[in-house]
Amino acid sequence: MENQGGVCAPTVVTYTTMIRHFCEKGRSMEALTILDRMEACGCAPNRVTISTLINGLCQEDQVEEAYKVIDRLVA
Repeated sequence: MENQGGVCAPTVVTYTTMIRHFCEKGRSMEALTILDRMEACGCAPNRVTISTLINGLCQEDQVEEAYKVIDRLVA
């Protein structure tokens, strides 16, 4: 998705949409990889991104992972 040196780059909306779809399909742990890619490309998550991911993790009983995401982003 990310194109090195390309004209078009994904935005926070693009990443959030991908995270939301992963969460809706019950694949929140995979959505965490999208968050990693997002941060690696220098795109900061917004509150919608984070709340979407945390809600998805909690719905899948991944509460411990949700706490890890919160700790990671607060730091």
